[in-house]
Amino acid sequence: MAVTTNTRKLAALLGASGAGIGTDGTLTSTAIGEVIVAADIAENAIGASELDIANITGVLPSGVTGGSGLTALGTVTTGNISHADIVYPAGHVIQRVVRKHAVNGHLSLTSSSGWVSHGDEANIKFNFIPKSSGSTIVLEHFYGIAHTSTGGGRGSYAFTKDGNRNNWGGAGSTGYNDSYGHFYSGSSADIGLYHSVYGTFMYENDSTTQFELGMDIKWATSAWYYAHIGCENYLSATEYAGQLIV
Repeated sequence: MAVTTNTRKLAALLGASGAGIGTDGTLTSTAIGEVIVAADIAENAIGASELDIANITGVLPSGVTGGSGLTALGTVTTGNISHADIVYPAGHVIQRVVRKHAVNGHLSLTSSSGWVSHGDEANIKFNFIPKSSGSTIVLEHFYGIAHTSTGGGRGSYAFTKDGNRNNWGGAGSTGYNDSYGHFYSGSSADIGLYHSVYGTFMYENDSTTQFELGMDIKWATSAWYYAHIGCENYLSATEYAGQLIV
């Protein structure tokens, strides 16, 4: 198409030289460069009204990084991140379950009866479902006040898995002695000794099968008051990612 007077006029109106018009009547890169320069583009000149932002689709390129644009999206405050393929770093707390109960009377043993259920077990035992078959589970028991009597008093505690004291498996169970359990409280020699009770047991878990966590106790000497009136009885299980026993 030949260059016409109209196309020359158009070039003049746009600020381009006549040389910026090709022989076919189209604008060349020279003309476009003369027409549009950086100073002509104002900040925020193109906004939502010029772009159909609501229908933009695709994948962000790898070069996109953080900044006010991404962080301005805010923080997720509802919902859960949960998927079977999530890999937790070793030592990460996967879950923690705590059961507590206020004891309204003295609980004691005064003579040998072998291993028996903790007098408050019905109120603190619970079902626990591990979320990983390669985790480490830490069991804990706490009671505010226990005490001996005029002749001392001592006894043992043992965490139970479905009623069994030595059914935990994995590292951590080696060396368990059913004569002593997992820990004890009291003293054979100290008369009227008041003290708190804390015991823990850690083992490497290899299953995601639900089990019932409970507690047995065993008398050793004299009148053993393993739970004083008016305190709260705690039993808990905490699951950590990874095999942590070294």
